[in-house]
Amino acid sequence: GGRHCAKAEKIARVQNRPALEWIELGEKETADAIDLVRQMQGDCKSRQRALSSLQTLSFEKEGCRVVQWILQHEDKSLVEQVAACLQGRVVEAIGSKWAIFVIIKVIRMLKPAQAPFVIQELWQAGPEMVRDEKGCRVFRWLLETAGNHKSTADLIDEVVINDLLELIMHKFAHHVVEKVLEYGLVKQKKTIVSVLLVKNVLVVAQSENGNFVLEKAIQHSSEEDQLQLVSAFLRVTSEWAELMRSWRGSMAIRAMLDLPDGLARQACSEEVVNQLRLNGPAPRLELEHTDHGRRLLDAAGLGSSPDIAPTGRQQEEEGDEGEEKGAEDEEQEEEEDGGEDAE
Repeated sequence: GGRHCAKAEKIARVQNRPALEWIELGEKETADAIDLVRQMQGDCKSRQRALSSLQTLSFEKEGCRVVQWILQHEDKSLVEQVAACLQGRVVEAIGSKWAIFVIIKVIRMLKPAQAPFVIQELWQAGPEMVRDEKGCRVFRWLLETAGNHKSTADLIDEVVINDLLELIMHKFAHHVVEKVLEYGLVKQKKTIVSVLLVKNVLVVAQSENGNFVLEKAIQHSSEEDQLQLVSAFLRVTSEWAELMRSWRGSMAIRAMLDLPDGLARQACSEEVVNQLRLNGPAPRLELEHTDHGRRLLDAAGLGSSPDIAPTGRQQEEEGDEGEEKGAEDEEQEEEEDGGEDAE
């Protein structure tokens, strides 16, 4: 079912492969789709009639799945023609509950050069589309499937890199910046790191959305940029006690502790130990009462004491973390279904 496909796609993405869910239809929908394919392969008049139908179907609950099924056809020339039924309507499709799945399917099945209108219309829409709840999903898929393609890179330079200061902290746009760090060009990643350093790593680490960007920057930047970020944190060790107590702040420290063995990782691990020694047993006990604290201690190689119940305040903080993560997972599952919930 849809949940099983979503889980398979998550595994594929962890293995750094673009996830491609295969849409399957019922008997009647399959027959309708085959008929539309035959029309597309017919004369000009028949083809125009089919394209008109495909455009309408893209915006319908059941119809969007029929269009996605056709987009899986092995004839790429046919797929390009079908994709073009949304030319001029990309932004409208992204705003649709159903047609957005068709746009995502186009991105996943075709190279940017085979459906150039998608990037052209995203470019025209500008940074506002990156800030849009649905628009950011399309950018994320574009980066995953074609992050190194020149037209994608040019688009990201124009609508993301030129507006980083605000996008890093934005509720939806920060997801796109994270994908740039995972799949973008080296120079784009370097620019993001530079902005993080200018903005102040402490402020970003404690922010509601920027903390996720900072974590990805530590994980996916070049070794040189990773060292710059680690050095920035090591210059403000007086703030580490507070960072370690906060689940947001602890994310950055854990990311640094997960770096490959080297001077940067060693320096971070030593600083965590130092913070615990300076302030007596109370800070460690406080960390052991929270999930994020125990993860931090484990990442530092210090382990944690089992069976320690969290306090009321700590339960509330962990609940906030779980709620934010849960909302992100729910959004990801809906996106990964690719219209599966249209059934």
